[in-house]
Amino acid sequence: MPSVQALLRRVQRLETARTATPSPIVQLYGSVDGFADGAEGLDRVDFPLVLAALRRWEADGVWNHWHRQRNGMWEGSAR
Repeated sequence: MPSVQALLRRVQRLETARTATPSPIVQLYGSVDGFADGAEGLDRVDFPLVLAALRRWEADGVWNHWHRQRNGMWEGSAR
């Protein structure tokens, strides 16, 4: 029978694996709002739509379903 410490380590690993990794936007700018502040003056028509998509991407954790291929292109995986 596994020890309590072994079970606690396993639970910790599972919880860590479940935690979403931050998107590249958050890694580089701290938040989507930080990115927006640095990108002021861009297209006033399309840029709010891009920001809304990035905010949703971050909030929904969609970032974790994508990975970079060897050729540098991003590819989505099934949810």
